[in-house]
Amino acid sequence: MTNEVMTKADEDDVIDGLFSFIDRKVMPLQEKLRPFFEDSRLYFSDNGHEADEIVAARKQVRIDSAAAGYYNLFTPVELGGSGLGKRLMVRLTAS
Repeated sequence: MTNEVMTKADEDDVIDGLFSFIDRKVMPLQEKLRPFFEDSRLYFSDNGHEADEIVAARKQVRIDSAAAGYYNLFTPVELGGSGLGKRLMVRLTAS
């Protein structure tokens, strides 16, 4: 669905769905990993890279968001995305 055929109600559904996804999938992970976010000695491993738990959580969110259709919302259709427009992007950013 491109931005030209999306109504405000369609956009509202995408926004509501995305925030619901964040509440269900991202926030529990963030809470589980709270100690890593509060202490940079935990967030980074001894070699200076992000801790394995952070890398795994980021990967899981990417997988889950792709499965839910949110990962590539604004990527052009010809590149495999949903091709949604700038108006929705601005609305999401402002929300």
